[in-house]
Amino acid sequence: MIGAAIGYAAAKLLRAAERRDAITSEWRLVYTVALALLALGIGRLIKSDEVLLVFAAGVMFTQVISQSDRQNEEHGQEAVNRFFAIPIFVLLGAAIPWKGWHDLGWSGLLLVVAVLLLRRPPVLLLMRGRLRDVRTTSEALFMGWFGPIAVAAIYYAFLMEHRTGETIIWHMTSLVICGSVVAHGLTGAILTRALGKRLRQQGEAEREAGPANREN
Repeated sequence: MIGAAIGYAAAKLLRAAERRDAITSEWRLVYTVALALLALGIGRLIKSDEVLLVFAAGVMFTQVISQSDRQNEEHGQEAVNRFFAIPIFVLLGAAIPWKGWHDLGWSGLLLVVAVLLLRRPPVLLLMRGRLRDVRTTSEALFMGWFGPIAVAAIYYAFLMEHRTGETIIWHMTSLVICGSVVAHGLTGAILTRALGKRLRQQGEAEREAGPANREN
């Protein structure tokens, strides 16, 4: 609730500033970064879950701002994500617990496969009929497969290991994260081209079937 209130107030302030020409488009990205840091700091002060609070603030913020601002935010957020995510993955690579992975054995690899295959694809297949933009099983599987496990998982793994003292939490989570990075990284270009080719073929078939249906 506090995160949502912060996001709502920040969005209203932004819209008021835009109406008075008190902010330019170049500073909107800085504004959203400042909002994230503000929410993070408040989360620390009230001893709440910082990630959840920042997430709630972001969700409410995007619901209140205008559609054009939302599109600008999406482009900016992609750049911010890349800027912050790359150093995090460098640190992840430096902190890989090789011995811990070895100790997990085959159970660790089975965990990675189970998480990647069962975490999202079955859900997207079940919800395909209710998702307006997902028309085929191929699209549902594509969307279900590409759900990388990344920054939030790293944060929660470190937090839980610190609170419980159980190193196996980091060993298992880091293995799943790295498995996700490798699996999604290797299949990204291949599956994207395959889906694009399939959709083009379907589009051509529909266009060819159109005149025939009109003649009938």
